[in-house]
Amino acid sequence: MDNNIAKTPKEFFLCLEGIRGIAAIVVATRHIDYFNPVKTPMSFLAVDLFFVLSGFVIAYNYESKLRSGATSFASFIFSRLVRIYPLYILGSSIGLTCILLQNSSNLAGLSKDFGLALFFLPDLAKLPIYPFNHPAWSLFSELAFSFIYAGLLVQRRSAIIAVTALISFVGFSYAVVSNGSADVGYQPSFFLFGLLRISCSFSIGVLIFRHRHYLEAKLRMPRIGAGTGTLLIYCVTFIALALPLPRRLVGLTIAYDLFVVAVVFPILVVLALQCKPIGKAGSVSKLLGKISFPLYAVHAPLVIVCDLVFGSEALMKLAPASGFLMLLAFIGISIALEKYFDAPIQRRRRRKLIAPLPPETVISSA
Repeated sequence: MDNNIAKTPKEFFLCLEGIRGIAAIVVATRHIDYFNPVKTPMSFLAVDLFFVLSGFVIAYNYESKLRSGATSFASFIFSRLVRIYPLYILGSSIGLTCILLQNSSNLAGLSKDFGLALFFLPDLAKLPIYPFNHPAWSLFSELAFSFIYAGLLVQRRSAIIAVTALISFVGFSYAVVSNGSADVGYQPSFFLFGLLRISCSFSIGVLIFRHRHYLEAKLRMPRIGAGTGTLLIYCVTFIALALPLPRRLVGLTIAYDLFVVAVVFPILVVLALQCKPIGKAGSVSKLLGKISFPLYAVHAPLVIVCDLVFGSEALMKLAPASGFLMLLAFIGISIALEKYFDAPIQRRRRRKLIAPLPPETVISSA
């Protein structure tokens, strides 16, 4: 492990914020059904990018504190729950309200489902396993593995983390081949493979943190301006997630998914760590970082709201304009949620922790 990293002043990883913001926007386009004929078939890979970023940023913010005992395991659990749960349960509550307005005849089933949702638990007897907030499976998976990391892996050598990543990748690859793509984890039959999916990418993120200086020396960012470098990284991120790869070419899809997860995303993160956006590029990156988690946490329930208010048929007739307008509205709502809902909660969270934490730099990652 590169121990010098923990001793350097805390950094703001603006380029990582921007990457996560772009990934959150692409995911939202996947779940908004009104972008026809515009398609982003590979957008599910954004989840794997989130997991790499989470592994790096959680290790950066917590590893030295957990190893030294400055932050206890209980404090870590508290911090992670308060970081993720408020926006998650807000989104789930919006989803429940909309479903009740559409059909209130199944109150017993909805009560059971929301009881599980209150405890962040999936219903593995149905699809979607989080009926009020479909993408929440990935938040649960990240939360669960972050606890495993803090409780079992944080004190282990990098070799153990690497073995964890390798074994997880093998199991994840089996699921990818069986499913025909890396879009696994949200289905009851592939739920446990979703945990392998997070284990693989999260562990890669931890390894990037521990060996950051070595990796940056081997993978140098081209000597171009900060704005140009930022734009280049953001373009590569968008292309990787929005590439219109024909889904009928199953073999090509499987190879592409595994290559992007194992090679492209780790390299992208290492290069992004060397990019320091300033000026307008820095402001845009910061904004993307602010909206990323609120957008990811509530966009799926907001789609149900739009369907309920405007009607899916009317929205489809106006596609893709209706899709773009919904996305812009969701981004505006996310800005407001970050400022007036999430930021105050996170400020109170930091004050309650025994050991104050550094300011967060990426969505659900700290």
